[in-house]
Amino acid sequence: MALAPGNADVLRGVASLAGILGRADESIELLRRAVALDPLSSTYRRFLGLRFAIYGRLDEAEAALRASLDLNPKAGLVHCFLAITRLLKDNATEALELAEREVLPDFRLLGTAMALHSLGRAAESDAALTNIIDDHGAAAGYQVAEACAWRGEVDRAFEWLENAYAARDPGLGHSATDPLLKPLHAGARWLPFVQKMGLG
Repeated sequence: MALAPGNADVLRGVASLAGILGRADESIELLRRAVALDPLSSTYRRFLGLRFAIYGRLDEAEAALRASLDLNPKAGLVHCFLAITRLLKDNATEALELAEREVLPDFRLLGTAMALHSLGRAAESDAALTNIIDDHGAAAGYQVAEACAWRGEVDRAFEWLENAYAARDPGLGHSATDPLLKPLHAGARWLPFVQKMGLG
């Protein structure tokens, strides 16, 4: 980074690494700098919003994600991440509305499966989760694990985390700080899994 202090993409990459290593303040500061360097980038604001959400700073997360959408209303991932902030604020109705607007099919199904579960619409949540597995399971094992964890299916979530590990799913780098996986933290399997990932 010292060789390219004015390169927003380098800052974003280092911010992601800092986040994986648990250095929350550093990660957010680097992403703020990336946004300042390229204020018209929807992508950097999306990354910043996700980091805020991961660290429980949900109002700031929503502001950054809304700004990302203002710059690119058709941006992928942003509606799903907004839906997750709504779920973390216990507003499943708005979460479902946002998730249904996500342009990427696997993340649309992730958001809807979780929101429908929170709304008590179990059969519809099951159907959305089945669709993720059938249509995207090979590439979206980590997202399946997130959905299962949110739904309280601990054994199934760990099964899909192991699938993601075998597939070298890049999402696993965020597993130690992922709020959607918190239902797994209390069990005896969590710490060994995180340590296997080199994150413990």
